[in-house]
Amino acid sequence: MLYASGFNDTPPETMTATVGLVMLWAIETAMRASEICSMRRGDVHEKHVHIPETKNGHARNVPLSSEAKRLLKSYLPGRILFLASTPVNWTLCLEK
Repeated sequence: MLYASGFNDTPPETMTATVGLVMLWAIETAMRASEICSMRRGDVHEKHVHIPETKNGHARNVPLSSEAKRLLKSYLPGRILFLASTPVNWTLCLEK
């Protein structure tokens, strides 16, 4: 699926490749789509992502593996609005 999305371990340049990156992030962190889409800049910490409210109504901290940290550092800053101060609108992921 990642290959079909156009994601090839470089910063994504298309919406489809961005979906591939988000799939990797979801697999690496075991986060639900709703949790990923509701992430805010303040939720991302050096060793974890804080999810203030999960599907079950409880807060949780998601540990960041070395691969998750690599994805954040390599691909996300400046390209994907996932670290914005407001929740992500995935239709606006790529900045032109």
